[in-house]
Amino acid sequence: MITDRCLFSFDKARARFTLESVHPGHTVDEIAENTGFAYDRPSTVPTTPVPDAATLALIRGPVAEQIAEVYPAFADRVFGTARAA
Repeated sequence: MITDRCLFSFDKARARFTLESVHPGHTVDEIAENTGFAYDRPSTVPTTPVPDAATLALIRGPVAEQIAEVYPAFADRVFGTARAA
């Protein structure tokens, strides 16, 4: 699960999330204070890597267009994909 602060993985067998990384500008303490469920975390939590230009182009292009088909208001707010109604 990706949030605006961090990345969690989910173990189906254990039905439990694990904190995988914290996005730049956020802290592990902030995640704990703002998460409404228990989760596992390693002793050292890495910082989420910043996406490269190719990944950003993919997200802002084809991925945004696909999201706009299902969630037009969200895509318009996040990606500026204004679609005709």
